[in-house]
Amino acid sequence: MAPQEPVQGFRSVHKSQPPASTTAVNPSKVLYIDRHDDPDSQKSFVFWEDIQQGFEDALYIRHKAKMVSFLRGKDCRILEPRRIAAVPSVVLDFIVGGKVASSEAATPQPMSKSAYDEKEEEKKASKESQDTTPMTSTTPSIASKIAESASPGDESTMEEKSIKADNNAIDAHILKQMMMRALKGDVEAMFDVGTRWKNGVGVEPDLRRAMEWYHRAAVKGHALAQYTIGLNYSKGHNFYTIFDRIFYNEQHVDNNYNTFDQGTERGFGKKKEGKREGGGVVDDAIALEWFLKAANQGMAEAQFKAAALIFHKDNLGNINNTSPNTIQLSYLLMLAADQGHAVAQACVGRYCEIEYPKHDQGRAFDWYIKAAKQGHKVAQYKIGVFYETGHNAKLDESEAVRWYRKSAEQGYKEAQYKIGVFYQTGYGVGVNESKAVEWYRKSAEQGFKKAQNSLAKCYDDGRGVLRDITKAKVWYRKAADQKSEEAKSRLQELMALEP
Repeated sequence: MAPQEPVQGFRSVHKSQPPASTTAVNPSKVLYIDRHDDPDSQKSFVFWEDIQQGFEDALYIRHKAKMVSFLRGKDCRILEPRRIAAVPSVVLDFIVGGKVASSEAATPQPMSKSAYDEKEEEKKASKESQDTTPMTSTTPSIASKIAESASPGDESTMEEKSIKADNNAIDAHILKQMMMRALKGDVEAMFDVGTRWKNGVGVEPDLRRAMEWYHRAAVKGHALAQYTIGLNYSKGHNFYTIFDRIFYNEQHVDNNYNTFDQGTERGFGKKKEGKREGGGVVDDAIALEWFLKAANQGMAEAQFKAAALIFHKDNLGNINNTSPNTIQLSYLLMLAADQGHAVAQACVGRYCEIEYPKHDQGRAFDWYIKAAKQGHKVAQYKIGVFYETGHNAKLDESEAVRWYRKSAEQGYKEAQYKIGVFYQTGYGVGVNESKAVEWYRKSAEQGFKKAQNSLAKCYDDGRGVLRDITKAKVWYRKAADQKSEEAKSRLQELMALEP
């Protein structure tokens, strides 16, 4: 009898046993694991880690003839920590690898017509995977062959190789099953197969094959596949510099980010002469089409990246004009922001802050605080500014220091400079000139000229640090090189005093 508390029942079934040959549930062999409820979706689930503790050689979960996939969020990404949807009052099959116990060995079944069809599908799936070399054979002699070739002193290496060979064999087996499901029209399986070809799981990596399977899933409306194709067609941008350009215009790009064309988030495969390894041209216009397809299905990350491509494509210096593309960009950012995308929230906050003629500081604060609470360092800095200046927020020294500090601890140079000022002046904190020097240095080393000038003054006056004119001149020169008139003037005075 199953326990009364919320649990999910599981039983171990070997991978060699197809659903049709699985025996009836033996209650004495059912393992019950705690279920949990998702407050957002109101769905019950079981943590994958909890399941793995109860079963060795775990592969995947099966309900009847269908594999149970990991739960995904609104952006179609697998939720972390990983979890499986619960099926109350049903005992799910936990498919395991390893050796088959004699009592669990599958009994050969006569081949009916449906079984014949299954066999044909399997042959087709095998043919699909023959163009690339499998990572390993699925024969049980792999471990023994490794053992024969290993020297007596290589026990640990032999074991590691054996485990790796077994895992590769399991991956190849799963790929074959997934491909059979994909050939029958299972869209999730199509995406999974594409990912396995891309990452080389169960087969040697093949980017062309990966794109083929992603495209099959994408044309059937799979949002994450559409998004993935968009990434592959894009030119290797760092999409998050849209935030820099909205904040500072194109001429000022925060050193905490790369420039748009030097970003690190690239489609898979290297770009070479307008093409990627594994096939496919590099074309932002095509990338935008696919991002928009995924965006129209509510995928927040696709909405944000589509907005970023529009912003880059039209070289929009600001977001205050009323061109159709600017309106579309703002709309996409708002969609992503409404779904909790932190960078989109910060972008919308900036838009509200600078929008002419309204300058809606109230809405700006509301969006900044949403992004700040998610850890966005620039939004945290802006909230600090609001509390320090009293713009749409009550003047509050402790709150200003708290938010500036959060941003500074994430490496945002302007916030680091502010914390340095506070320690030097005693605003919201006790005066501590040595800590002021510490924070000025963090900011100055990132190239913030105000911090460079302040650090130079500390060395010049011996405040919070031993007086050192040589070091003072070094930092004055760095600030002067960035057109700090104050630093330039003091540097000239010091140079004039030299013998």
